[in-house]
Amino acid sequence: MSLGVVKYCNGNWSWDPLITTPPALYILGMPFCGFERYTNSLLIALTIVGFCRFRRFFTNDSVYTSALAAILFPVLLHSSLMFYTDLLSLCAVIWGFSIESPLLSSLSFTVAVLTRQTNIIWAGFSAAVRLFQGIDVSKPFSSLFSSLVRLISFILLALAFVVFLFVNGGIVLGDASAHQPCLHMAQFLYLALFLAVHAWPHAIPRMQRLLSQLTLPLPILLVVPVALAAQYFAFDHPYLLADNRHVTFYLWRRSVFYLFLLKPFEWTNEPGVKQRFMW
Repeated sequence: MSLGVVKYCNGNWSWDPLITTPPALYILGMPFCGFERYTNSLLIALTIVGFCRFRRFFTNDSVYTSALAAILFPVLLHSSLMFYTDLLSLCAVIWGFSIESPLLSSLSFTVAVLTRQTNIIWAGFSAAVRLFQGIDVSKPFSSLFSSLVRLISFILLALAFVVFLFVNGGIVLGDASAHQPCLHMAQFLYLALFLAVHAWPHAIPRMQRLLSQLTLPLPILLVVPVALAAQYFAFDHPYLLADNRHVTFYLWRRSVFYLFLLKPFEWTNEPGVKQRFMW
């Protein structure tokens, strides 16, 4: 249990600048002081139910299998074993999407935003979907107004978030020096690699066709932006290198090994050294 949680359990609610997320998880975990991970036990069950409800919005096929696959997703499962914001954040977001009532949905998204402030994006997305679904083409203006009235709770959430941004001076809580905005294009490459690794059962039967497409103009042209993103738009978050609760901590720690493997192919531009091989 972290020292910050110990302080909160002892009734010391003074501001901890190292905590960079809002306090919803810590408030929810107050009844379980000393046994904080019991909070996760409740949240896992609630999240599975949310997954089932969300699945039924699209189809009634494989509802429970889909929910089980989602909760066993390696990245989610790893963080769900710790007293961490990931599980509550996802649980609140998935319930926000799964509840038809705009009022109850906005309350769920409020919990999500109070867990991780960036969840305001998902709240806005849900509100936009509900807004467009409520517009009747035959009477666009009156239906738009009616739809906005139904979404008043989402509008209040958005206004409250704007007030937070103004009072706080930005979206970052706590250590702002470690949370500077940047154009992190490499994260899309990480996502593509992650999806490719997990999609291999679907890729193998189509391997011949996929390999044949590598010589097409578009894949060849994509090499340039991919290389630029990897070279100039890849950033390592300081917390990834310091917090062993993240899976990415271990990936980055092991990256030295892969750099070693690439070393024989390195060419240097140091003064006086031409085409130096190895070291």
